[in-house]
Amino acid sequence: MKSEPLPAAELARRMLRPSVLDEGLRSGLFIVRQLDAGHWHAFARALAAELRRLGAVVMFVDAESGDDGFGAIEQDLRTKMLAVRRQLMPIDPVTQSAQCEETLSELIKLIVDLSCNDLVLIVDHVGRLRAQPGGHLLKALKAARDAVNVPADAKGNFLLLAVDRDPTAVSELTRVPNQAFLGATVIDLTIA
Repeated sequence: MKSEPLPAAELARRMLRPSVLDEGLRSGLFIVRQLDAGHWHAFARALAAELRRLGAVVMFVDAESGDDGFGAIEQDLRTKMLAVRRQLMPIDPVTQSAQCEETLSELIKLIVDLSCNDLVLIVDHVGRLRAQPGGHLLKALKAARDAVNVPADAKGNFLLLAVDRDPTAVSELTRVPNQAFLGATVIDLTIA
């Protein structure tokens, strides 16, 4: 007998208001998604809506869209973060010139601090980031997670939700010792 699929609302609650058993989700959550893109997109929309309802800032990045290289993925991420930053705090001329020099970690921390809420970054097709230079981007995101989540006075948390339809890619990203998110929680939505 097949189990019921994990509802998006339950996953959002477990991510943002974790019980003791769900604390590991804050270290990084990797999801093996359905091959049916329509089903996944419906789930992702419901999840994002519930995360926002619970107060989180939610951003999507598709690693498959970076056909020009991983620099394009990082640039897409920076562009989206700067747009969120502009919504939270109008940029004055002094900071405008410095915005390109900020690290991803600094941008993520600034968004969390300005919003006083959690920031959830959903990265689809994360399997493309397994090898270098994609691995550097994942290591930068892990450094950002540590910079935001570790301080006791943090105003919110940075949560990475990494998604791929290839179970081998997800397994490699969470089980191979040289990967940034070794030991991260994996949820397989294809078996539900």
